Amino acid sequence: MALGLSTAAVLVACVAGIAALGGVFYLAYQALREQAQATVVDYLTALRDREYDQAYDLLCDSFQATTSREAFERSNRQGPRISSFDVGEATLTEEIVVPATIRYSNSTERTVRYIMFQDTATGGLEVCGEAD
Repeated sequence: MALGLSTAAVLVACVAGIAALGGVFYLAYQALREQAQATVVDYLTALRDREYDQAYDLLCDSFQATTSREAFERSNRQGPRISSFDVGEATLTEEIVVPATIRYSNSTERTVRYIMFQDTATGGLEVCGEAD
């Protein structure tokens, strides 16, 4: 009987440990999704407010390596101004993708899916282009 109770106790402890580990992974997954969404909100807010330096700083290194701050600002000044936007929930598969619906001052609307990469130096997420 003691052997049966001991085995049951070990089994319960193992199941509880697995459940706790699953909870940790789920919380990390949720935190990553929330960080991705917050980064896109910050990026679009900076573009809407014409704070191009702040928006540029939220871009990944590979994008910054091919586009100067001046070229980024020039291309964003030339188009219609962002009047409002909605950011959807991030999806995490092989890459992190955050959808957004952007409304412009000329009454047009565009849906964009932003690809996010993690900066190896800071650990933060950065916008690194648009998904097809």
